Amino acid sequence: MSYNSRMDNKVLRKVAGCLTSVLLLAAFILNCASCTLFSRSADDLYGLWESTKANNRYLMYISEDYLDIFIYDGDSEDWLMNTWSGTFTPPSDGFRSYSWVSEIDLDRSDSGYSHYFEKAFIEFEYKHNKIYMPVILGSIEFVKSNPDDHPGCMAIVENNERCLNALSSAQPLEYGEVNCFDLADDEYICCVEITNPNSFGIKPKIRFSDEETYARLAGSYIPAGATSYCAGIVRSPSGSSVTDCFIDYNIYRSEFDLRYPQFEIVDSTVITDDSTGLISEVIVNVEADWIPEPRFLNGDDDFESFSVYVIFFRDDEVVGAGVRLTNYGAIDEPISVTNISAVSEYDRYEVYFGRLSKGHNAPRISYLEY
Repeated sequence: MSYNSRMDNKVLRKVAGCLTSVLLLAAFILNCASCTLFSRSADDLYGLWESTKANNRYLMYISEDYLDIFIYDGDSEDWLMNTWSGTFTPPSDGFRSYSWVSEIDLDRSDSGYSHYFEKAFIEFEYKHNKIYMPVILGSIEFVKSNPDDHPGCMAIVENNERCLNALSSAQPLEYGEVNCFDLADDEYICCVEITNPNSFGIKPKIRFSDEETYARLAGSYIPAGATSYCAGIVRSPSGSSVTDCFIDYNIYRSEFDLRYPQFEIVDSTVITDDSTGLISEVIVNVEADWIPEPRFLNGDDDFESFSVYVIFFRDDEVVGAGVRLTNYGAIDEPISVTNISAVSEYDRYEVYFGRLSKGHNAPRISYLEY
């Protein structure tokens, strides 16, 4: 072999070696780049996500421990509520796709006044920068969203966080004897005086030992530190089932620093049925310092509801009650309470409102009868 041939082979071997080194280095760099560019950290999953299809209007907020799913109607999100909440298990950093199973949090899911999905567990999947939630027909696709575009949703998220932080210091309600009065067949009015010792407003919930007993119309918010009566219509096979109850609250329906109108009683009138001698109606005229703006649903203004309770006393003993559900849009008209138990003799009555401003420590208006 000639000298030139040997030199050519030597050069070729060096070139081949260099090319191999370059290819190995390129593969290493590309592999590292793929780890950096395509892998994800747990922080990438935290925050607000929104559904991608117009017919699936959902928002999902993920934190380190929980995820909340909201459903809404309309671009303005006037109608928005929590529809399912559950646990969240964050992944280790460096993943590309990730699946996890969330276990439902019943109290948190039930906080949004919406019937939550009938699923005890939901398996979610993250891939290609999207999250997928299975439903009966396929799945709902979510992409990352800007929280500033959804202030209503973020207000609920903030309230949920405050409720979670309040769990450790939450106090049980203080309440007295549950009074039960006949109203109609298998229907009763029950009323009870409740004190809320907490620093946040709560909505009491009456739980009955008899599964056939349930409150058809009962509910109000009791402000922080306030004492108020709560009354409602209860359907039950027996009156004893109504008084056999426990009263508590779902902390995720608590309210922090939310302002409601202050009511002032202008006058009230008790109407008695001449033939029976029983009270048939109580008409209450009220004024409010302001009225919340209505939501626009189904072509109509939709005002928020609140309850009006009338409690009748004789010698400080509760002898009857009346209840009416109305809304802020009816403030300018007389409020007529007609769901009243059989009451004929009493020496005074008190009017309570189901929603009051925080800090209103005497939510009652008392009238003496002679």
